[in-house]
Parts: sequence; structure tokens; C-alpha cells
Amino acid sequence: MLAVGTTTKQGIPILIPDPLARLIGWWNEVDICVNGLNVRALLDTGAQVTSVSDTLCTRLGLHVYKLKGIAMEGTGGIRIEYVGYTKVHMALPKCPKRPDSSSMFSIPAIVLKESEYQKEVPVTLGVTALEGLLSQIPLEEIQGLDEAWQLCHAAQVVADKLHARQASVVNDLTHVAQ
Repeated sequence: MLAVGTTTKQGIPILIPDPLARLIGWWNEVDICVNGLNVRALLDTGAQVTSVSDTLCTRLGLHVYKLKGIAMEGTGGIRIEYVGYTKVHMALPKCPKRPDSSSMFSIPAIVLKESEYQKEVPVTLGVTALEGLLSQIPLEEIQGLDEAWQLCHAAQVVADKLHARQASVVNDLTHVAQ
């Protein structure tokens, strides 16, 4: 049995044998504007930091500040080596109802030595960048964005509800302990 498990970057469905359809997810990459340059970015709702490649920093003429004493670890315990950090200005893709939208969101980003993947996708947007960027768009306009942004927004809504529930439980336990 074949199932649509994912698509190519061009949105063409790939038919793959089931159960692999549930193993491989959708591309979670989007176009984004960084300091006036349109680039590809990975939407990573599990990343605590936003990162950019050192090559992109050079291309944009961004100053890279030294950063020491922070140990970073990726999935599977992989140590992440970084060059430093920089400050970037990002904008969402233009919204269908607001084609002149030029809202910028500024955030510090970890600068990484460029990997093979980052040659095509030089930015990884972590939770703080995602929250900042998505907060600029009215809820009714989220549906007009790329599917990856919509999925990211849905993940953010679920995370916000979980954090609110955790805070409520902690508050309740604090009152019980008093």
C-alpha cells in the first residue's frame, strides 16, 4: 500500500510505502527576510535558540560577537560548536491581506559554522523567534501563510496551553503548601 508521506520542496507529493508514511514528516522550511535578504529558514519549534550560518553573517556584513561559556547540545547529545552570536532583523513573508507588511522582529542569534544543509537553509528559527514573528500576524491571516507557518502556529498554541496549565498546577501546589 502506498501513502502520501511527505512532499518535495516544490510541493510534489511523494508516494512511499506505509508505514514509512508516518515516519517521514513534511518539509518545515519557509522563505523569510533577514536583514533585507530573502533566505530559506527551518521552523524548529523544539529549538531554544535561533541560529544563522557564519557565511550568511559575512554576506550581510553582520558583526559576530564573541560568546563563551555556553554549552549547547542538539538532538541525540550532539555538541553544537558555535562561532559567537549576532543580532538579526527578520520579517515574515508578506501576508495576503497586508501585501505592504514590513514589520521587523529583532533577535540575537547563535552563529554556527556553515554546514552542508545551511548552504541551502542558513537560518534555523527557534521558539523565541517564532513567537515574535507569529505575534505580528492577526489570527485570521495565519491561514493565508505557507502550511509550515500554520503548523508552527498550531504548535505554539498547544505549547502556550501546556505552559498555562503547568503554571496553574504550580500555583495550586504553592497554595496547598502554605
